[in-house]
Amino acid sequence: MNKNLSFYDQEGLCEHLFQEQGPFWHICTPENHPVLFSGDSDYRIAVNALGISALMIPSIRVITFQAMSNHLHELVSGPLDDCLKQIEIAKKLIKNGFVAVGRTVDFSGFTPKPFAVDSLSYLRNTIAYINRNAYVVNVGETPFSSLWGANRFFFNPDLVQCHKALQQPAGVRQLRELTHSRIADRASSVFLVNGVVTPTCFCDFACGESVFRNARNYFSSISRAIESHKDIARMIGEAIFYSDDDLFVILRKVLQDQYNGRDVMVLTTDEKTVLAKLFHYDYNAGNRQIARLVKLDIRVINQLFPLSAR
Repeated sequence: MNKNLSFYDQEGLCEHLFQEQGPFWHICTPENHPVLFSGDSDYRIAVNALGISALMIPSIRVITFQAMSNHLHELVSGPLDDCLKQIEIAKKLIKNGFVAVGRTVDFSGFTPKPFAVDSLSYLRNTIAYINRNAYVVNVGETPFSSLWGANRFFFNPDLVQCHKALQQPAGVRQLRELTHSRIADRASSVFLVNGVVTPTCFCDFACGESVFRNARNYFSSISRAIESHKDIARMIGEAIFYSDDDLFVILRKVLQDQYNGRDVMVLTTDEKTVLAKLFHYDYNAGNRQIARLVKLDIRVINQLFPLSAR
């Protein structure tokens, strides 16, 4: 985007692109499903299934995705029926992959649910929500480290070019090996990097990036739009997780708004208890996180929330 444009012109262009490139759908499977993907080989099956199924349906565009241990997230543009069909094909390919390695998995509850993304702000927040999912849940991840999503490619042209330089086209024989069927024989432009379908061949990063004013706007959404992420989680019925850094940002705001900016160390025990309940019920914080935030003994926190005690 032209950096010489004013803020309002940049926003107007983003809004135009949002209207032009939709409709957009956030499609996810239930978070409460039993664990499916527990190692690299499982995640490879998931990413290959998502990539191949997306390339089988030319009418859709995957903007971003993330495979988690027991569920999937995708942001997709296109007719809803085709978007749902893609996920159903991906489920079939995942099942094929598991059967091939001798695993039997119950997919009865693994039903995708679509949520219409009906505004520019919601689209930005959805991209951020999906792209931060892995590193919020796993303390060892960063926005650029998860191998089983598209987050590391956003505003990272060097990685995109690296994958394009390394990618190898998948022939019919390889596609049959990856899908354990003939279903993808006619899929075109499937490219592999290290045996995995590369997101650069099935994700439209240009579209995803175009709805942000610039890279700074994107990374601000990833790291600072915390409340909007909570709203999305509630809408899709998912338990949200926050890093300690996220929760300290929220704590500072609560202290400023409700406690006249006082430091948490000078609050009374009753006031700290109110904060503890806020973080437990509204932000799904763990007991140890709460103890660190509000400076209460972990034994006190465990008494308040015994079901969360470990």
